[in-house]
Amino acid sequence: MKPNFQPKDIEKTIKDLTEEGLKIANLASQGHDWESVVTPLDQMEFELGQHTSVNSHLNSVMFNEEFNAEYEKTLPLITNFYSEVSTNKTLYEAYKNLRNTSLNEQQRHIVKESIESFKLSGVGLEGEQSDRFKAIKERLSLLSNQFSKNALKATNEWKKTLTEAELEGYGENELAKVKTKDGYEISLQVPVYMDVMTYAKNQTLREEVYKAYISRASEVGITSTEFDNKAIMDEILSLRQEMATILGFGNYADLSIEGKMVESTEQVIDFLNDLVDRSKTQAQQELDELQLFAGVELMPWDLMYYSEQLKEKKFGFKKSELTPYFPEKKVLSGLFSTIENLYGISLREIEEKTYHADVKVLEITNPDGLVGRIYLDVYAREDKRGGAWMADYQALVNENKPVAFVVCNLNSPTEGKPALFEFDEIVTLFHEFGHALHHVLTKVPYPSAAGIAGVPWDGVELPSQY
Repeated sequence: MKPNFQPKDIEKTIKDLTEEGLKIANLASQGHDWESVVTPLDQMEFELGQHTSVNSHLNSVMFNEEFNAEYEKTLPLITNFYSEVSTNKTLYEAYKNLRNTSLNEQQRHIVKESIESFKLSGVGLEGEQSDRFKAIKERLSLLSNQFSKNALKATNEWKKTLTEAELEGYGENELAKVKTKDGYEISLQVPVYMDVMTYAKNQTLREEVYKAYISRASEVGITSTEFDNKAIMDEILSLRQEMATILGFGNYADLSIEGKMVESTEQVIDFLNDLVDRSKTQAQQELDELQLFAGVELMPWDLMYYSEQLKEKKFGFKKSELTPYFPEKKVLSGLFSTIENLYGISLREIEEKTYHADVKVLEITNPDGLVGRIYLDVYAREDKRGGAWMADYQALVNENKPVAFVVCNLNSPTEGKPALFEFDEIVTLFHEFGHALHHVLTKVPYPSAAGIAGVPWDGVELPSQY
């Protein structure tokens, strides 16, 4: 159950696995029941998924050019493999025939969803249209990786050295985050950026950092135009539209919602408009109050700073005064005890070498024994993609227990002091653990519907609100 965080020859490994996978898919297409059609595919995808998951994870949390070059070589192999499987017409017919066999409720759901997935993957296409559809999917996989790589590089590129006087408004904890042997250095890492926007009294500095942050990987040129994602975004949008057109949809949004809970694009727009209608009056009142308090024309880089000043005046405390009450150890203890009380399970950290010293390995048990494992990687780093997410390494399959990765970009320890988390960071951590618990606590014995697998992407957020 321990992932291999030092994979070797990943291109050859994926090539061998996908070639073997196509043979298994062809054999499965001749099957006549669940055990001869679905089970061998599940077993094959379980092993392939372990490798692709680790490779993707490492590329996101320990980015380096050498590994990324190898990782990019695997993307066409993986995309083309799934394109071949999902357009295998004989396999498609085998799945449709399963509807006439004896299945339990979970199996019937999986078969129904698989048939729909075949259709949306182009199983009904022929000739040039089929070839073009597969080529689009391969190209999109490469563009997506390039987009993420550019965003990461642009974020890491921008830095600025400052004096303590230029960071007026910072407290001891904020200064400690950016202290270097030569003074102070700020960057576009999220915890650092948020501190500048919230505490830096210097409006010119806030403006500079804000503009650098929101224009990362763009043609604006504050970060290098070498990492400009505009052409990539344009091509992604064009290819998505072409893909939707090939499948008979008016636009990509119509294609996207086919696999989701929402019933129409109009329903999405109506929801958003309703949200605006319900919140705009209150938002305008708060903005007017903030404008009056600030006494200046508010710009985007002023909002967080003056909001913090106003809260201090109205409520008598600073946000920074709360963080000492939320050191990492206390936050994790509270998180774990909450989970244990809700679900009757136990979490404990175990010693295990991983890919980085920051990573905590958490073993989850209940009175019956091992339930699963979570690899927790919470601190922001330069070689790490921004944001927060949960990813699955393996699902519940036979005796194999579920394993999940939880990744955040939160404040890290400084100068021997523990990491101090802000309230929003704690919410993020709890949220991502909600996803992990959704995956790890599954009782579904079929990997294509266990945990987060097979859940509509607009529904997968619901269990994370536990």
